Amino acid sequence: MMVTQSQGKSFVLTWIDEYRRSPQSANPYMVLTCFDELCRSKDMALMRGDVISHLSRDEGQIVMEMMMDCYLDATLYEKVRQFNSSPGSFNHEEWIKMAIEIFRKK
Repeated sequence: MMVTQSQGKSFVLTWIDEYRRSPQSANPYMVLTCFDELCRSKDMALMRGDVISHLSRDEGQIVMEMMMDCYLDATLYEKVRQFNSSPGSFNHEEWIKMAIEIFRKK
């Protein structure tokens, strides 16, 4: 399972096991950057995904799509909110099962 850390307009993704061992030195495997300059004039933003290592281009595409889904779909965003605000009540096993199903379908 990957974990995401927001850094300004970018999201850095790493494996949760690496993050648990050492949050400061966990290797980034993918960086997603949001370009929001068109939000006001075109009502859209652009997203760029850069695979750093250990992911194929296709896997990176799916991860980027899943990440965007988590912030654009109200039901999935509720999981993001719950994970961030009440991690003790977040059901990790349920989330992993659901995420694997979504990944396989894509």
